[in-house]
Amino acid sequence: MLHYSLLYNRFIFCCRSAFFILSFIFLYSCKKQTTAPTTFNRASDSMVLVSIYENCNGSNWTYKDNWLSNQPIQTWIGIDVADPNDMMSRVTSIDLTDNNLKGYLPATITNLTALQGLGLSYNLNLKGTIPSQIGNLTQLTTFFITSDSFNGNIPNSITNLTSLTALDLNDNQLSGVIPENIGNLTQLMDLQLQKNYLIGVIPNSITQLTLNWNVFDLSENYLNIRNTTSAVINYLNQVYAVYTPQRSQ
Repeated sequence: MLHYSLLYNRFIFCCRSAFFILSFIFLYSCKKQTTAPTTFNRASDSMVLVSIYENCNGSNWTYKDNWLSNQPIQTWIGIDVADPNDMMSRVTSIDLTDNNLKGYLPATITNLTALQGLGLSYNLNLKGTIPSQIGNLTQLTTFFITSDSFNGNIPNSITNLTSLTALDLNDNQLSGVIPENIGNLTQLMDLQLQKNYLIGVIPNSITQLTLNWNVFDLSENYLNIRNTTSAVINYLNQVYAVYTPQRSQ
């Protein structure tokens, strides 16, 4: 009987030891995964460009010189990098305007954290939503998607792009409200949101923006001008913004 008792106690001890060892390994692996920083570099930028090509009908683009070739990505048409002579230099500009893009913009485009210019206008079959994490592109100064077919809301994270000087989202199918904190974009000189399906009042924060606009157009939406505050209306009139007519309900 004593023999069986010793075996039982040894068995319990081994099980407890194994449990503690496995628990430690699990907790260590979770900590390692959650604390490891995400690194974006030239190689990850290349993979994003590949995903754009594959998701947006690259084989049928009007211009696709050197795309997916073994040539440096700065030679791919429409792509600029910070320093063409530096093979580790990251992507700073994408201009694929009027290039027969078709499909959905991959969410991974928000990994291009050195991007300063993004031009995708006049691609009527480019659709889907603006990636919700667009606010990760904090170095972006120009964002053009004029006359595409984007739908859904304007992501709130877009108000993180405080370096923007031009934001042209006009002539799409965007809906929902203008982000409440759009007044964060104090560098804007060009704001075009016309010809969409935006609703609600114009946010009060818009009065924090410049008095010296190149273009400021909110017309042809479903904005509630009647209930927009007088301070906002006064500001719009002062800067000669175009905010009427609106679409009929």
